[in-house]
Amino acid sequence: GINLLDDFKKILDEAPVIDKRFRNGREIYETYVEPSMINLYRVGAHVALSSIFEEYCKEGTNVYSYYATVEDREHLDAGVQQLASGRATIQSTITLEKVVIDMVALYLGDHNLFVALGTRMADKQFQELHEKVNEAFKKGDNNEVMRLMNLSFGDKNYSISHLFKDQQRKIINRLLEATWRDIESSFRRIYEHNYAIMLTLRNMNMPLPKALSAPAEFIINEDFCKEIRSDEMNLEALKNLAEEAQRLSLNLDHATICFEGASKINKLMQKFSESTDDIELLLTIDRVLKILK
Repeated sequence: GINLLDDFKKILDEAPVIDKRFRNGREIYETYVEPSMINLYRVGAHVALSSIFEEYCKEGTNVYSYYATVEDREHLDAGVQQLASGRATIQSTITLEKVVIDMVALYLGDHNLFVALGTRMADKQFQELHEKVNEAFKKGDNNEVMRLMNLSFGDKNYSISHLFKDQQRKIINRLLEATWRDIESSFRRIYEHNYAIMLTLRNMNMPLPKALSAPAEFIINEDFCKEIRSDEMNLEALKNLAEEAQRLSLNLDHATICFEGASKINKLMQKFSESTDDIELLLTIDRVLKILK
């Protein structure tokens, strides 16, 4: 195709700017725009990183304005550690530009996720790499896995920071699941074991120490949202939680609760629209709105 970038940058050389840190539009473009541009290899990195946690459909998957097809994928587990390797075809659905890449992804636990990839190798060369990294991983020699990745793909190395933002959040939340469970368990224990003293302090009009109020607020907010999301929502439990927050002068997370509440009301209203003679459901919606208010 025709390369228009050089001519475009020459035009930007003459473009005036307001920001005095830059001499012209070209400097702004090269500082902010070019680093944020996504190429096919960056999409390939996203696919490779994601492949540790989810299996891509063999028929292909849409990744924003790109289409990814993964083949020859192999996935190995060793406790929390994981190794995935394979070959992927990445194509832009706009320009139809396409590249075939070979990739290896190594996950060592927590946020330690690494990917190396490059343009398609000869089949024999890729098979040899495939066998070597698998053998090293099965032996627990992750240093050798990393060495082979760097040796085979050079500087095309990526980490979790190269995932697209929504997938970053999804994977980080997944990685934090165990941590959140531990935090909730600890906070619930603090809340339940110190409930009587917190109630005594409030009855004496004394403020709760932050070390007690923070866990209590976390648990009340968490239970409130869980109850709203529940298919068998208990209105009495919601009412009790709201009263508990008021009794202990705890701050509810109004933004999150309103979001969850709005989602719930929308679902209930959709259900009511399909059965407009369900008076009990209408009364339930009314009670939920009053509690949330």
